[in-house]
Amino acid sequence: MKKKWMTFALLLALSIAGLAEAGRLTARTAHQVTWENQTLLGDPAAVSDLNITVRHNDRNHLFWESKIDPSGAGEVEFRFRSKGPAPKTEPRYSIMIESSLYGDVSWSGQFSMTEDDVKRRPELKLAQDVAERAPDQGSYTETVAYGDYFDSLTPAVRISLPGENQDMYMAQALDPQTYGADPERVKIMAQLSQAFRCPVPEDFCVEVTVVMADGRVKNVGINEHGEDYLYIDCDYIMAGDYIYFTVNGFCGWEGDQDVELDYSLHPAGCKAVYRLPTADRPLTLEALEIVQRLEQGDQVCAMNTDPDNSHVMVDVRKGDREQICVLNNTTGQPELEADCGPCSVENFGLGGGLLTWKDLALSINGDRLILLQEQNGTYRVAMTGMIPEEIGSWKGRSSMHYFQAAYDGERLALGTVLDIRPGTGSTGEWLDGAADLGLLVYEVSQPVYAGELIPSLGRGNYVRPDDSPIELSW
Repeated sequence: MKKKWMTFALLLALSIAGLAEAGRLTARTAHQVTWENQTLLGDPAAVSDLNITVRHNDRNHLFWESKIDPSGAGEVEFRFRSKGPAPKTEPRYSIMIESSLYGDVSWSGQFSMTEDDVKRRPELKLAQDVAERAPDQGSYTETVAYGDYFDSLTPAVRISLPGENQDMYMAQALDPQTYGADPERVKIMAQLSQAFRCPVPEDFCVEVTVVMADGRVKNVGINEHGEDYLYIDCDYIMAGDYIYFTVNGFCGWEGDQDVELDYSLHPAGCKAVYRLPTADRPLTLEALEIVQRLEQGDQVCAMNTDPDNSHVMVDVRKGDREQICVLNNTTGQPELEADCGPCSVENFGLGGGLLTWKDLALSINGDRLILLQEQNGTYRVAMTGMIPEEIGSWKGRSSMHYFQAAYDGERLALGTVLDIRPGTGSTGEWLDGAADLGLLVYEVSQPVYAGELIPSLGRGNYVRPDDSPIELSW
């Protein structure tokens, strides 16, 4: 027994010594993290008073916090936790208004083509007609004008609010009887489906294929004819107790030419931004509001809400001009409608989107950016600028999820993590790299510095940015 205790004590001492040495080596390595500056535009010295903090972690256990300046010098702090912080979760919600005749739409099985079948799958009306001219055996295809069967494209609608099961409401939208949906929710989804129909262009055609077996339809396929396609979708954002959304419809012929659908059947009689109050249940179509009327051809590029849900920002492309509209979320009325100049023509690496922080909002659209600043509860356009060609290498490498901004009234600093792509988690999936930092700085609308700051942390699949990895301040 004594021998066993001595062996145990020896192993314990070796384990403790090993852990201590591992900790000593880890700490020594941690403090060796450096940052290499790759300047793309301007001089880093021009922004030496910009405070930059970047955070990384290794599998949510090893944590680095770097305080750096654009020259790459600075202090690196290192911490270890056995368990990382819980990932941030956002309430899930959606309003989906969508339908398409693009690509392949197909069903298989023995179809009775009863009234109920056609009611549940209206496109079967096309197959029902084509099957009357098909032989009893084999495959038969016809090109038909969609408008001969339907005067409008009717979207499917699904609404799920925070705290509700999104998957269930998707199923209910497809087959409410089978899934036992809330009758009031089914009612408004059906009403919205009818309210947001789009007329079908007369010359829009589809190819319908039926496979027959002993005179009965066995398979149905509906495909685009050549390059023709037809679709409806919507963009949406939730702000407090309201869902704001706009419905888009396009028809395409030959090549990439899109033709916008007619919105005369919609509640506004034209394209518009709508909002639906969700505080009172059940939801009703009567409560639907029109908050911004748009003209045919206008395109909503992005929508977002500020952190306290007091305002909603809408970025609209109007012909060859870009407009920012700021809506008061209490009244639904516009507080700002600003013409922000010509629309972008190229994308030099930042992608697109509309981001908001405590008192700032930033629209990035192709080669242009627009900065809004809130003062005393009112937003104004503080800066517009062009994205420099020098950051073209960022294209496909930056994520809007990680953007941060700092503005001192004259200078705007933008920081983003590079070398990531969208993934299933909040931090995305890695292409390569240990969260390189892309930095872009403007002074009075002109870019004065752009660069990449590259950490010496080991590259691989495990070192990644924290969920909120960047802090910037002047």
